[in-house]
Amino acid sequence: MDEQPKRKTHTSSEVKMRYMKKTYAQYAIKLRRDSDQDVIDAIEKLKAEGVNTTAAVLQLIRKGLEK
Repeated sequence: MDEQPKRKTHTSSEVKMRYMKKTYAQYAIKLRRDSDQDVIDAIEKLKAEGVNTTAAVLQLIRKGLEK
């Protein structure tokens, strides 16, 4: 019997990284506990309601953009 070679079933890390770089912008922020506590509290409140961190930050930014 003629067996065909097995096909790769996983995506390489390089391909995944290219996709991530093309699709997403990434930002890292550091918030001071003394001067940014209001922002930290707002994020933590949303997280306690089950919202993930990215979605919480996006909600706060979009809410601020509406003003």
